[in-house]
Amino acid sequence: MVSLNDAKAVSNVIVNTIHPISIVVFGLVARKGIGNDLDLLIITEDNSKLPNETNLIINKCLKPFYKNFAIDPFVIPQSVLNEHHRNGSP
Repeated sequence: MVSLNDAKAVSNVIVNTIHPISIVVFGLVARKGIGNDLDLLIITEDNSKLPNETNLIINKCLKPFYKNFAIDPFVIPQSVLNEHHRNGSP
């Protein structure tokens, strides 16, 4: 099981590693404070590393957590997020 405290610990590692604009916790952990996995939306600067490189860095820094619970990090540059929002995507 994953708790909000686990989400905070994971988020702190991500923040210290890639310095994203924002991290949004969603799914059961966000709604109920506990869940089976941790769903994260990670918003990065447009000029940050390439998405594949960022994903590799995140997966490497989260390796210690993977043995305890599943983490689904979704990384998106801010401009792409804004474009989806302008096109009506929730």
